[in-house]
Amino acid sequence: MTSPDAPIAVLSRSSERTLGYLTLRPAPEGAVARAGEYQRVAAAVEPALRAHLYDPALVDTPRVRAYLRSLQNAAGVAQDDVEFAFGAAAAAASNLPFSQTILARPLEPGMQERLASERRRWDEARAARAKAVRDAARDPSAAAPSESSGASASDAPALDDGVALVRLVTGDSPDEVDRQLRQALASAPRALIVDVRDIFLSGPSAARLASWLHAEPLELALVTRGGTRQAAVAAKGAGLPRVSWHQVTDAAALDARATQDGALVLTSDPRALPAGATPFAGPVAVLVSRRSQSGLEPALAALRPLASVTLVGEKTPGRALVTRPVDVGDGWTLRVPVYEVLTPTGGAIDRVGVE
Repeated sequence: MTSPDAPIAVLSRSSERTLGYLTLRPAPEGAVARAGEYQRVAAAVEPALRAHLYDPALVDTPRVRAYLRSLQNAAGVAQDDVEFAFGAAAAAASNLPFSQTILARPLEPGMQERLASERRRWDEARAARAKAVRDAARDPSAAAPSESSGASASDAPALDDGVALVRLVTGDSPDEVDRQLRQALASAPRALIVDVRDIFLSGPSAARLASWLHAEPLELALVTRGGTRQAAVAAKGAGLPRVSWHQVTDAAALDARATQDGALVLTSDPRALPAGATPFAGPVAVLVSRRSQSGLEPALAALRPLASVTLVGEKTPGRALVTRPVDVGDGWTLRVPVYEVLTPTGGAIDRVGVE
């Protein structure tokens, strides 16, 4: 039995990955539910959305008003942080027309360290699993991956001669994408399989992948916010600055360009590949799933029309907005989508996905 002070791990549905921790402690004698705190936080959400949401006009739409009412209701009945956080999540999932709006209280330092350790452990296990799959694909005579490697025989398909497999891992940097593609293409394969199932990639990493798969720059994403959105979408991105995503490597760089240009189209750029590298010219199958998200989704949408690329698998989840944390008081933080990420011609990705 877990003691009241011991942290409870919140796992993914497969029980393989730790998503977070809850620490349950007995309430002090005479303590009352912090309804006033939750109601203050709920009241602060609307001005936070008006100040930071990529399209503040959405705050006055029926669905966002319904979210705000549901959030206030959750604040009025919550007995603790867990009930309020889950009530806020349910209100967002049921009502908001955009994704990735999350209300949460930061973990205590000890829990932050423990969760970071769990994430490192997961990433190391996934990297080992991916390496075992890559090695087995390159050398079919090698022993099947063992349980200790985190891979299974079913993860290592017997590929035809001349077909290379690249399996990327959540968090792979652009440099790691380069390393994996260079290694896979060193044998001059006739075809390529790229596995991006169940992973997150940053925009720059996804742009680097696109640069390896097409010899010309691809328009990947139309990024807008505020008053620029309507005109940018109506023009289907025409006349907007084209900026290599390889040059927009962090939040500060994106904010600087968006402040300067209002709206912009982010592109891939084969010239950003390592010296001597050549984009692959043969057929490519990209394996995707309902958890292939973040910067991957606009890149997948751009690759999909290419005759040389085939997407195989499930529809992606439609979570490609750019968010920032906003302090809403009493130790709570709201992640607000500050930029909308569309296809270069203005098509929706958020809540729509790519297939």
